[in-house]
Amino acid sequence: MGRLRPLAALLFALVATVLVAPAHPAGAAVASRPIRIMPLGDSITYGVGSPSSSSYRAALWNRLAVQAGYNIDFVGSQRSGALPDQDNEGHSGWRIDEIAANIDGWLATYQPDVVLLHIGTNDMNQNYQVGTAPQRLSALVDRILADRPAATVLVAKIIPALDAGIQARIDAFNAAIPGALAGKARTRLVDLSGLAPSDLNDTLHPNDTGYARMAVRWYTGLEPVLGDGRDWPLFGTAFEAGDPAQTWLDSAGASVGVGGSPAAVASVCCGARRWSVVGRVERV
Repeated sequence: MGRLRPLAALLFALVATVLVAPAHPAGAAVASRPIRIMPLGDSITYGVGSPSSSSYRAALWNRLAVQAGYNIDFVGSQRSGALPDQDNEGHSGWRIDEIAANIDGWLATYQPDVVLLHIGTNDMNQNYQVGTAPQRLSALVDRILADRPAATVLVAKIIPALDAGIQARIDAFNAAIPGALAGKARTRLVDLSGLAPSDLNDTLHPNDTGYARMAVRWYTGLEPVLGDGRDWPLFGTAFEAGDPAQTWLDSAGASVGVGGSPAAVASVCCGARRWSVVGRVERV
């Protein structure tokens, strides 16, 4: 009997380890490194209209890395803005065809896991082959997916313009984008067309308020993508493997428009583990 006690203790330790091991979401293939995100587009991605040239990227970085705790790396050949990670692929004045002419090299160099694509503003501003712009956008997305078949591409309905003629072309272009993306795997549509005139610094570019509103929408689009649709790596459970993963954030930091203290919003307790159930990100 005495010899069985060490074996029993070992078995108990193994069972305890299984019971408390964190159950990370399936499909988190990039858990060992930062998630590479490529902000891709024209001067709006670069940050024209913002005094700091931060674009939406500074506010999005803050939401992703600081508030929500994601391990991310912005990638690209350009650098701009007042944020810890200035890398981006924003090219002032460029149209869809000009981005497409360079995309293969950028993707090979930076190998993004996620692409945030806001492009078409200069096509509309220059009145450049407007009728074929949705098809050219579709072909660009196909190129990205062919080069990076495991990546996800978030494609924007582009922001509005203050010029009525340009805006009419933007409206037609945005209306055609869902059809241009139809049937494409690993693509998501993010509607950035709802910015108000007060969100714009000039005819085509947002001010910092507009860029912050863009960041909210990008963040909302990214939520189902990062961590295989769950809030990984924010929350590790003490449940057994196979139990449903939780769907709340492990921090109140990512909440927007939620009044009161986190405890007043809702708090629950499970043993020694404590977390706050918080509201989802606002829509613009």
